[in-house]
Amino acid sequence: VSAQARDDDGGLSNAAITTVTVLNVAPTVDAGPDQAGDEAETFQFTGNFTDPGDDSHIIHWDFGDGDTVGGSLAPTHVYTEPGTFTVILTITDDDGGVDSDTLFVTVNNLPPTVSANGPYTGTAGAPVTLHASASDPGGTIFSYAWDLDDDGVFDDGIGSTAVCTWTLAAIHNVAVRVTDAQGLSDTEATTVTIVPAALHHIVLSPQSATIYGWETQTYTTEAFDIYDNSRGDITPQTAFSIVEPDDGGYWSANVYHPLRHGDWTVRAVHTDTLVTVTDTGMLLVCSPLMHLTHSDDPDPVEAGDLLTYTIFYSNTGNLAATNVVISDFLDSNVIYVTATPPAQGIASTRYWTFSSVPVGGPYSIAVTVRATRPLTNGTVLTNRVQLDADWLGEGRNGPLSTTVTTTVHARPVLTITKFDFPDPVTAGGMLRYTIIISNTGNENATNVIVSEQYDPHITFFSANPPPTSGDNVWVFPVLSVDEYRTIDIFAQTDSVLPVGTIFTNQASLESNQTTPITAVETTVVTSVSELNVYKLDSPDNRVPAGELLMYVITYQTSGSAPAESVVITETYDHLVTFLSATPAPDPGTDNVWTIGDLPVNHTGSIIVQVRVDTPLPNDTLLVNRVAIDSAHTEPLIYTETTTVSSAPDLTFLVTDWPDPVEAGGPLTYTLNYANDGNADATQVVITATLDAKTVFATASLTPSGHIGNVWYWHVDNIPGEGGAAALTIRTVVTTPLPNQTALYFTARLTDAEGDLLEEAVETRVRSAPVLHLEKRPRVAIVKAGEWLTYTLSYSNTGNEIATNVIVSDTLPPDVTFAGALPTPTAVAGRTLYWEIGSLTPTVSAASDQIVLTARVHAPLPNGTLLTNTAAIDSDQTTPQRVVATTTVHSAPILHLRQTDAPDPVLAGEILTYTLVYSNTGNETATHVVISDVLDANVALLQSWPAPDGGVSQHMPYWFVEPLIPDGPRWITVRVRLQSPLPRGTPHLNTAAIDSDQTTPQRVVATTTVHSAPILHLRHTDAPDPVLAGEILTYTLVYSNTGNETATHVVISDVLDANVALLQSWPAPDGGIAHHAPYWAIGNLAPDGIHTI
Repeated sequence: VSAQARDDDGGLSNAAITTVTVLNVAPTVDAGPDQAGDEAETFQFTGNFTDPGDDSHIIHWDFGDGDTVGGSLAPTHVYTEPGTFTVILTITDDDGGVDSDTLFVTVNNLPPTVSANGPYTGTAGAPVTLHASASDPGGTIFSYAWDLDDDGVFDDGIGSTAVCTWTLAAIHNVAVRVTDAQGLSDTEATTVTIVPAALHHIVLSPQSATIYGWETQTYTTEAFDIYDNSRGDITPQTAFSIVEPDDGGYWSANVYHPLRHGDWTVRAVHTDTLVTVTDTGMLLVCSPLMHLTHSDDPDPVEAGDLLTYTIFYSNTGNLAATNVVISDFLDSNVIYVTATPPAQGIASTRYWTFSSVPVGGPYSIAVTVRATRPLTNGTVLTNRVQLDADWLGEGRNGPLSTTVTTTVHARPVLTITKFDFPDPVTAGGMLRYTIIISNTGNENATNVIVSEQYDPHITFFSANPPPTSGDNVWVFPVLSVDEYRTIDIFAQTDSVLPVGTIFTNQASLESNQTTPITAVETTVVTSVSELNVYKLDSPDNRVPAGELLMYVITYQTSGSAPAESVVITETYDHLVTFLSATPAPDPGTDNVWTIGDLPVNHTGSIIVQVRVDTPLPNDTLLVNRVAIDSAHTEPLIYTETTTVSSAPDLTFLVTDWPDPVEAGGPLTYTLNYANDGNADATQVVITATLDAKTVFATASLTPSGHIGNVWYWHVDNIPGEGGAAALTIRTVVTTPLPNQTALYFTARLTDAEGDLLEEAVETRVRSAPVLHLEKRPRVAIVKAGEWLTYTLSYSNTGNEIATNVIVSDTLPPDVTFAGALPTPTAVAGRTLYWEIGSLTPTVSAASDQIVLTARVHAPLPNGTLLTNTAAIDSDQTTPQRVVATTTVHSAPILHLRQTDAPDPVLAGEILTYTLVYSNTGNETATHVVISDVLDANVALLQSWPAPDGGVSQHMPYWFVEPLIPDGPRWITVRVRLQSPLPRGTPHLNTAAIDSDQTTPQRVVATTTVHSAPILHLRHTDAPDPVLAGEILTYTLVYSNTGNETATHVVISDVLDANVALLQSWPAPDGGIAHHAPYWAIGNLAPDGIHTI
């Protein structure tokens, strides 16, 4: 551009020239909004651009799926695959200015469609071919899958064609599923109808059956192929039979009529045009099979005797018989007695009913009858038994029956018995014989004869009935069955007979039908000799115990016979002792005299001397017995009694110990008593009256009882002649008591004989108080700052009340008094006082307590000794002191806790550690040092407070001096992690705390590092557009902006088929494969931008 100036005179200046360069402005492009649609759908694009210049432009669309178009701002495009595509609109003006804009197209995948092309048919066992067809809007079917077993899982075939063999004749559900490359699918189901294959076998039904013998069984058959598919019912075309030959039944077509019970094999045979097939089954026919027999016992049977019929019945079938009735028809010449089991019915017909007779047996019924009597010998008894039931088995239509006959045997049976009266009989007296004859048989006896043979010392006097012949034969024409006859015979005995004479009498019985039988009776004859004895005593009344006593025995004979082998025996009272006798007793004895034989009316005497025992109770009765005996007499006893005179002679003495006695102590009384008389003192009672200030404790003899302080003992007897004993009574003196108190004791002894003795004793008391004080801390070792409890136990174990008692306690300076129970009467500084007043003696040394509590100061040095002194005093005693010591245990307890934040942490980020420390012990910790060992992958930034111990080897130190027991304190440490770091690197931070009093404590914080590489790749081309044949340069810019090194990095560049590679910087060290150069970068650290 040039410019000139002209003045008013018309002068024209030289031209001033400047150059203006007009730069091209590239167009501004808008590709339009993002779009979304389905695959195979037509997308309409509408682009726009502006350009300030007046240029011509080239329009280029890249649809992102490999297709491009130019020349129009509103093209259309169809996507055949789903995905997200980047669409680029590029506008180039005629000055080379270029601008591009992008939009994103989201293409949705549409599912494919499939057809199974069914339904299908086939035969069991033969393969069936299935073919499916499918289509997809995107044009590509990725896969076919078949579900041929209807389990919902498509795992039985792939591809459009599937072949499957079914053995089950049925309608089978199948399905095919197609899936496109993006995973969408379509499914269609269809059916395959399978018909049975050729006949293979038949099945008899039922395979197993159970029926009763009176029932029938119907069978059917069904045909099946080899795969057990039914071909239908073939019963009319089947022949049925029983395999076993002895079943006895018959068939009506397919219905079986059984005869016998048992397990039978049923056979079914079917024949078609090609094959004959057979099947078998089992048939159980259940039926009872009843049997009946019976027997008699005995056979022959005696008329009138018992006859037993045993009925045997059994069931040999395989089913219990029901409603069984057994009937027994008895002969008219028998009488029913009993039956087992009991029978029903009346007269000559008995029966038994059983609801069920199980399989087995034989079972039995025992029927007992009695044959009537009399009966004709050889009579035949007939017995018939029958059995009936709902079903007897094997087609039996009527009841079972059995008959047995029994022969009767009959004869007379005679018996004879004989009795005498009296027995024994006195010589010269009348004697009666009674003869009884009977017929216990079952036939009448004729011409019955009874014969009698008398003893030679008796004479027949009379008989009833009179004898038939002479004085000793009786004849009876008939003696019927069960008839008896009695004959009474009276005879006179001789008047003089030896002692011990015995009469023997015999009777005989016979008849036309029997042989003779006899009966013998013996009678003892009585002849008597008599004895008498008596005795006298001297003195006759009240012989003194211990003195001599004389007995005079007199004996005599009488009666009608001499006394033989006479013996006299003395039985002395156990309270006397034999001394002598005239005449002397038999050698070796002191009480037996063998006199021998004595004539009638003889008299003799014996003098005996004894000594009476001593002591004995007064009026004791001495009993002496004398007995006389001989060969033919009963013993005769005579008793003589003598009264004893005696009396006791008693002494009684009481002593006490100790004297004087301590109040509260034991006091023993001893009561000695003796009897020097010649009689026991009986029903002796000792009574002891205790002083009210003593308490009974025990005694050598258990007391019989007491009333208040009066105790008594029933001693029973004190033996005479020096009997002696003692009673010890132990008492306890009450406490407290005044010194020199007098205790009084009285004892009394009485007996049934009227004696009364009394003794008294006085005892003095000695007493004084005895104080005790004991102090115990509850623990021997106490921790600083804890509670310490002292227990003061005090008592008076003396036997006098202590007055004005004061207990004091002086606390150590390192404790603070907290309280006491009971509350102190006064407090002076660290000393507490309790005014007890009067203290009564007790048995225990720790009957009263004072409990006081104090708090131990804290902190305190470990091992501090706490000394506590307590004292007790009274008017009667001198002060007593006790000391209790307690050791203080204290120690610091250091705590250190470490937290990290954040966790996990990114590589290169700041990480904060918080160290919390404290002392929860009861002693101040000294020279406390806290250290923090940092991880090698961090750098210390700062800490609060600063590490006053410095930093050594990546470890800061803090000196904390001193650390008293108080609340927690904090140290905050900030570090920065290195970057990059491998992902998951554990970051360890170890902190520790230590002091003079403790062992080191360490805590570790582990922080996980999160890191990842972030790769970037940018690709540019120049020039663009490029002329055919020209050089085109691609620039690949790559980098890692993450916080982890990427490993095994490979970059590849797939060149267009229309270009030829000239060179690259750097060279492709990975080589070139399929027109694509590779660069093996290896590790790519986050350290900047790299270019190829």
